[in-house]
Amino acid sequence: MATSQTLSGQQEQQQAARRKRKSFGAGFVAAVVVLLVIGAAVAWGMGLFRPRPTVALVTNNADPFWEPVIAGAQAAADQYQVNLKVVRGTGDIANQSQAVQDLMKEGVRGIGISPIDAEGQTPLLREVAMKMPLVCVDSDCPDSSRLWFVGTDNYGAGRQVGSYVRDAIPDGGEVLICLGSITADNGKLRRQGVIDELLDRHYSPNGPFDAVDATLKGDKYTVIGTCVDQHDKDRAVQLAAEAIRKNPNLKCIVALYSYSAPAVLKALEQTDKVGQIRVIGFDVLPETLAAVESGQIFATMQQAQFDFGFDTVRALAGSISGEAHAVSASPMRFLGVSAVTKENNGQGKPDPSTTAPAAAASADNK
Repeated sequence: MATSQTLSGQQEQQQAARRKRKSFGAGFVAAVVVLLVIGAAVAWGMGLFRPRPTVALVTNNADPFWEPVIAGAQAAADQYQVNLKVVRGTGDIANQSQAVQDLMKEGVRGIGISPIDAEGQTPLLREVAMKMPLVCVDSDCPDSSRLWFVGTDNYGAGRQVGSYVRDAIPDGGEVLICLGSITADNGKLRRQGVIDELLDRHYSPNGPFDAVDATLKGDKYTVIGTCVDQHDKDRAVQLAAEAIRKNPNLKCIVALYSYSAPAVLKALEQTDKVGQIRVIGFDVLPETLAAVESGQIFATMQQAQFDFGFDTVRALAGSISGEAHAVSASPMRFLGVSAVTKENNGQGKPDPSTTAPAAAASADNK
């Protein structure tokens, strides 16, 4: 009898121990589940389980000018957790417009674009702006209802170029302007800024805009014409060479696109005029900087290309996520432009690897 009672007591103890283990196990599993649910909620809130939205950057051509811009755009995409798709333009308006239409069909969430024809592409870009955030970069389309323009004050930069023409040929003379487009807002504004500065006109970024084929005479300077190559580098050389041959008294050539100054240098070589005609360039391609150092180019203008791309994608990502501080109240995000001359040429060499941390660190304060 005593043995039976002892066995019964042991069984009860074993059963009680099993109940405790089951209770502990169930509680442990419940705690783990709760932690997993909380962790998943936090991760979802941080966007870890949601697919990254895709934004696109559409350039106006495939010039090396765009490499620092794309580097900046990718840095912002990494920082603000969006995917970046880059569409390199060809300089053709129809191709660029088709690329935009294709991007809308693909379901991208935002587009940054350098429009080739501000007026002609306004209806298309208005359609984009109705569906998603739109940022114009480098060249504006002011009537497109875009969220932001990111780039240089192109009219002001043109006037700055004009001031360097004055330094290059202080006694005055004939000046030729070379650029890729006057339908693009950046080309139109830069050209007019140069003209207004040389002809001592009032500051007037909204026009009027002088005809391309007009000869414009001032007290000291005469703008004999404008060569528009439609983003064709070979044609840029051809047009500049023809103008040089036709105008033996030409004193200075203003080259307003990134490839324009190298094209002008080739034209000067073809016409045996190297060193006889002053050149003012725009942007800082390696061959342009080398020519500044050698004295073949009097000065060139450096834009904040990395920040062009970084701020464009930052604005798109912020608009998609609803972060109002990502975009300023003003629709114009003008970035600095500075002159590179032989005296300060070492400061004109772009280095995205050193620019990137500075741009990323200061982005939230802009």
